[in-house]
Amino acid sequence: MNKRLLLISPYFPPHGVVGEKRALNMVNYLPAHGWEVIVLASPPHFQEKEVSSFHEDSTTTVNYGFITPWLRPIINLFTSKPGSSTSVKPDLSKKPSKSLTPLDQYMWDIPGAIKAGKALIRKHKPDVILVNADPWSGLLVGHRLSQWSGIPWVADLRDPWTVFEEKMALRPRVIQRWIHRLEKTFFHSAAHVILNTRSCKERYTEVYPASVSAKFRFVRNAFDQSLYDPATSDAGKDQVYRFGYFGSFRKFVSPESLLKAFALFVQKYDHSPNEVRLVMTGSPNSEFMYYLNELKLQSFCDIQPAVEVSQTIKVLKSWDVLLLVVSNYYQWMVPAKLYDYMAAQKPILALSANTEVNEIIKETKSGFVCQPDDIEQIADQMEYLFQSRLNDLDNHGPIEEYSVTAQVQKMNQILTQVLPDHSK
Repeated sequence: MNKRLLLISPYFPPHGVVGEKRALNMVNYLPAHGWEVIVLASPPHFQEKEVSSFHEDSTTTVNYGFITPWLRPIINLFTSKPGSSTSVKPDLSKKPSKSLTPLDQYMWDIPGAIKAGKALIRKHKPDVILVNADPWSGLLVGHRLSQWSGIPWVADLRDPWTVFEEKMALRPRVIQRWIHRLEKTFFHSAAHVILNTRSCKERYTEVYPASVSAKFRFVRNAFDQSLYDPATSDAGKDQVYRFGYFGSFRKFVSPESLLKAFALFVQKYDHSPNEVRLVMTGSPNSEFMYYLNELKLQSFCDIQPAVEVSQTIKVLKSWDVLLLVVSNYYQWMVPAKLYDYMAAQKPILALSANTEVNEIIKETKSGFVCQPDDIEQIADQMEYLFQSRLNDLDNHGPIEEYSVTAQVQKMNQILTQVLPDHSK
């Protein structure tokens, strides 16, 4: 008899966001371990394009009931469509506005999600509930459904919550206290709490008593080659050397050091736009456009539109060096794009003081690391890479630990431990 899992994940295809990939991995690969997966997800509030897909043989039941139908249209009237940017000079000293909610934009959908979850439990009788967060609202739904049904649940955090102090500071103190109470409640009631980095698990272990920290596990994100169209390297075909950054810059991830280093690189070593290019995908934010214009790099830069997941490796392999910027604020996190970068097997140049990120790059022989504020070092490393003209990396063995196969195997072990005895 198959084991049944109710997977609660507001982000799920076709949302078109990075956060859906972890849930998608569970759907595509847990069935090979004997799991039948039932998904409770949110319908996309802003339909973009489908960027991920199920395996062709998937029989997963997906219910887009994480919504309060009568309320969501009203909320959407007052919500800006994501992805907009501006080229005006930003006020870099301006403090971000306070967030007045303890959870996220999905908190208004919790009543509808609980109702839909109860219906799925009655119909499919799952053995375990797994919640993929953030969005954090899913944790409250999983907690309430577990209380109602007696089914054990597991909290799977893609990002740290209360220990991400910079994000917590965006909320008033009364909301911060509310969030701390919610997190404690969820961590006490969950059978296991999964963090997605070793450093995040270690940090939470420092915060919580042994009775709670004994539940902590960590399962990193992963790359899934099956999501990508086959691609061969196109780098260097026109003799232009390309440094590429996949994705957009945002709050807590600044392009300043990268752009200043690239400007020094082309100036110090007298490179022309016909020799080297800086490429990025997605929508540039105002800070990126400010420094691009301030440093007079317009003629060196190509901005490409965001691409579907299936095209990721093709785009990455068209570049010679893959740029990674790890903010000092992200000390408990590993950027999701690092796993795609490893899958592309092109040299990575990371601007990072993150110990775990740096260890992964070193252990997998995936590239080079510079201190994020050492502009001279970064520029010199760019010149070294330009002169070396490294080909595709031969490191398939070392990166296999970060594949979806390894990720889901660990997840299966954790979920199996939670199963009631009769279902194992």
